[in-house]
Amino acid sequence: MMKTALCFLLTLSACVVNDATVTDTCTFNDIRFELITKNDKAYLVTEQNGQLSSEELKLDPPCYFLRKDSSVQSYSYKEPDAEVIIIVGNLLDEERKAYFGADQSMVCGEKALGVLIMDGLATLSNNSLSGGIVCKDYGLDEKDFRSFLPEER
Repeated sequence: MMKTALCFLLTLSACVVNDATVTDTCTFNDIRFELITKNDKAYLVTEQNGQLSSEELKLDPPCYFLRKDSSVQSYSYKEPDAEVIIIVGNLLDEERKAYFGADQSMVCGEKALGVLIMDGLATLSNNSLSGGIVCKDYGLDEKDFRSFLPEER
C-alpha cells in the first residue's frame, strides 16, 4: 500500500514538478505543502490523506510560507472552525523595499494568499492581501489572518 501511494505521489508530482523549482515546503496538521515555480507561474502542491493536488496561485513567483521565529505562523479560529497559514508572493525589488522602509536583506512581497485548513482539508482562501508589505520571516498580526476566513460567518 505504501509503495503504491509513493509511486502515485511521484507520478502525479512529476506532472507539476518537472523543470520546476520548489521554493518552500512545510507540513502542517499532517498535510504536506510545497510551493513550486514552473514556467513563471506559482503552484501550491498539497498532499493530504494520500491524495496529491496542485493549484495555480494568483501570485507572482517565487512564493514562500509566512514564518515567525523560524516556524510557519498560523492562527486557529472557532467560528468557523479553521486554521490559517499564509503564502507570500509578488516579491519586492530593492527600490520597493526602500519605499516601504524594509530591511534590504529580508524577502518581502506585496501580495499574500491564505490557506484554510477546515475539516482536515486544505483550500485556498478567496481573499488576498495586497497594497502593503509582507515579509516572509517577520510574521503578521492576527487581524491579517482573519481576513482570509470565509465571509459568510
